[in-house]
Amino acid sequence: MKTDSEIREDIIRELQWDPQILDPEAIGVAVKDGAVTLTGHTPTYAQKLAAVRAAERVYGVKAVADEIKVELSGEPRDDTEIALAIAHVLGNNTQIPEGKVHARVRGGWVTLEGEAEWDYQRREVERMVRHVPGVVGISNAIVVKQPTVSPEQVQAKIEEAFKREAEVDARHVRVEVSDHTARLYGHVHSLTEVNAAASAAAAAPGVARVENHLVAADLMHRNLNRRVEALVTVTDPAQQADLRNLIALAMDETTASWWLAAGGTWARHHRDSSGQPLRDLQQHLLASTRGRAVDG
Repeated sequence: MKTDSEIREDIIRELQWDPQILDPEAIGVAVKDGAVTLTGHTPTYAQKLAAVRAAERVYGVKAVADEIKVELSGEPRDDTEIALAIAHVLGNNTQIPEGKVHARVRGGWVTLEGEAEWDYQRREVERMVRHVPGVVGISNAIVVKQPTVSPEQVQAKIEEAFKREAEVDARHVRVEVSDHTARLYGHVHSLTEVNAAASAAAAAPGVARVENHLVAADLMHRNLNRRVEALVTVTDPAQQADLRNLIALAMDETTASWWLAAGGTWARHHRDSSGQPLRDLQQHLLASTRGRAVDG
């Protein structure tokens, strides 16, 4: 398990790696027990969000507290100028329902209101507005219009989407749908997988809200305070053979693994080129040892 110091160094390197963050040295990083606090300032709201996403990508991060302030560079823009700019960008985006969404601006803070047919449209409006110069924050109050779809149909569509997603291990995620809200339960391998599952669920018709109760592997108590490591000598020939077979299995291309990606982050590789799931080594161990007796 990575130490807080190692996580902090990886986050700093990830901030420096991300081209969206123009002045990474202006962002402070503190880590305690895997929980990250970002401080400092950025010249735009979009860079503030990019810094948060960069921290979330780092392996070992359990949560991110965003205390970054937006300090606008150049001449300040008044709220009227910002509102006109927002109206222009929204009016030229064909994904946003015409005349259904409007924005209020006060002190550079934007409140989005109105109605959308899909959650992706609600998120697209916010994505567009965050890049408008002068914006220091956004409150998204856009309501998603609900089509007539049964909760069972929505749940089935979300589960199908998880099976297609390369970043989501559907075997470990459970979905419940009621009152146009999708609730996700289970355990996954990283915060990236947590976010990918939420995005997939939000894209389903009839979903206006996603409650994400997924737990990333680094958040599990068994990894925090119940882990015991010991170095022992294995002399039994049968056990030695089992260990050799296990190592070979772990190194086999048909077994899921972690890959080191650009920027020092780790990505879970658990599907082959055709999209089929690879062997889960932990599940294999549980299955192979189930029913065995331990000689006392």
